[in-house]
Amino acid sequence: MSSTFLGLTIGYSGLAAYQAALHTTGNNLANVQTKGYCRQQVTRVPSEEIRAYAKYGTVGTGVTAVAIEQLRDTYYDYKYWDNCERYGEHYTKHYYMDLIQRYIEEENQKGITNALSGFDSALEDLLKTPEDFSTRNALIHSSSNIAKELNTLVESWETVQEDCNEEIKSRVDQINSIAQQLIVLNKQISMVEVTGEKANELRDARNLLIDELSSVCDVEVEEKAVPSNMKDAYGNFIYTGQTTYSVKIDGQLLVKDFSCNALEVRPREVKNNQSDIDGLYDIYWKNGQDFNMKSTSVGGYLQGLIAIRDGNNAENLQGSIDTTKINTTENSVTITNPNITDITKMNMPESGKIILNSKEFTYDRFEYDPDTKEYKFYLTKPLTAADQTLLSKPDGKAAVGNTVDYCGIPYYMSKLNEFVRCYAMEANRIHTQGQIKIDGNFVQAGNMYTSAKPAGGDYTFADGNKVGTNTDTYYNMVAKYFKVTDELMDDPNRLAVTSNLAQGSAGTDIAKLFKEMKDSRIINGATPSQYFEAILSDISVGTQSAKQNMDNYNSLGNSITNQRLSVSGVDEDEEGIDLVKFQHAYNLSSKVISVLSEVYDKLILDTGV
Repeated sequence: MSSTFLGLTIGYSGLAAYQAALHTTGNNLANVQTKGYCRQQVTRVPSEEIRAYAKYGTVGTGVTAVAIEQLRDTYYDYKYWDNCERYGEHYTKHYYMDLIQRYIEEENQKGITNALSGFDSALEDLLKTPEDFSTRNALIHSSSNIAKELNTLVESWETVQEDCNEEIKSRVDQINSIAQQLIVLNKQISMVEVTGEKANELRDARNLLIDELSSVCDVEVEEKAVPSNMKDAYGNFIYTGQTTYSVKIDGQLLVKDFSCNALEVRPREVKNNQSDIDGLYDIYWKNGQDFNMKSTSVGGYLQGLIAIRDGNNAENLQGSIDTTKINTTENSVTITNPNITDITKMNMPESGKIILNSKEFTYDRFEYDPDTKEYKFYLTKPLTAADQTLLSKPDGKAAVGNTVDYCGIPYYMSKLNEFVRCYAMEANRIHTQGQIKIDGNFVQAGNMYTSAKPAGGDYTFADGNKVGTNTDTYYNMVAKYFKVTDELMDDPNRLAVTSNLAQGSAGTDIAKLFKEMKDSRIINGATPSQYFEAILSDISVGTQSAKQNMDNYNSLGNSITNQRLSVSGVDEDEEGIDLVKFQHAYNLSSKVISVLSEVYDKLILDTGV
């Protein structure tokens, strides 16, 4: 049977429930501009009824506030994280592509274009007075200016590659820091929610970390309820609010409840591309698990940084393993049907990594035979029996370095290398046809351009196109060390103007051939200026593509954010209406108690026997 004073209990339940609702609404309004805050509401249910032992059976006992819960739709969270990952990738690509473009445009407008024009003007003067010392000297210095401008451009791009490299390290540190913070929050949330309460503010902090992480790399989040060891009367496990929480990046586990797998960076021992700077970082899991940097699903800032730093447009050396030429004595593997057979396009380092049938090996040198169009790589470690079995499989594939299908620094460096090799080969071919007078003797002129050796001295390119150990070929020429020979810089009289000095001042056939270089398609079917403009155009297209993608994902992100906020964001007008509603309900509950107090007063004081 219900108590005579049940009405007071009912009125009090309303006061307590709507007081909680008012406090929650006030908390929402206080956090209307708080980043990451998720709107909360009080979940109210009817209190458990009691048996009245009357015709009407049961009597309601008021209202109970059972929880203060967040209004959150995980569907929009996943959409938001996915978009953040894509936006982060293309934002990074645009930022660094814009730097690459600015450097080459600056060199094109102020340096290389002017240098090529200056060389042409100096040739005009030389043709007028071929025996004049000053005009010879002017031509040599204008040739040197071309080389210096290319050297400067390479140094600028190396700076971009180094910046990307350092940011990769910074982003890895950021991932590890977020992982540690997630562990702390998981512990705090578990301690609160094991009692059946909701750790709303802690969950907001955790979701804000996931928002941050999603812009750095691809993120997968999974949370599942964990049953306790207790069972109900029907044999079902009882859920107490405890959950298990895991975070994966690129499909690999980063955080699992109260533990995490940390990442680390290590400098490469060998280069992936010929013109890479030293000390580029590779990413590893500290627990020994592989981190696949070549994956296209790494996502976020990290994906963009790897693409810019390592992107070679998938133009690294690729070919087939010749199973009949696996030499265990000299520990070598021969590659046939290579995709690169032109020495001017070779971009593999002298020593580095080679992927043979999906297994990574290192080599300390290689040889290339232009007659058979075959490469032979000498591996640093002896081939085991298992290695020999692996390499002997039919249709075996080989690749040097990593295949990164994006036009990043390595790709554009290889294009500059191709430019200087083709340009130098033609200039040297013309110049060595000329005659010069040294100590009263007529001798053949030497090279006009060369490249400095890392150990000192210059290359002479005397070994033709056959690349091998200590060979002197145009494979060794790179834009960073491209220069006019020291002999010409020191003595302008070594500049060849004619192929026959007996012609006297009328002999200018070599100078005329240099003049024709301007319009000769000597670089991959293009003139020097056309080829350089093509590089600039490629960079411009890449920059615009990255910007367009960035803008698209930014617009999409704004739309998703609005959808997300429509569920979990705080709307001042809506909260203001709720504030009035809950105030009115609170006042009515108070009125119930006031009315019943008068009734009970009458009952107790004025009712007699």
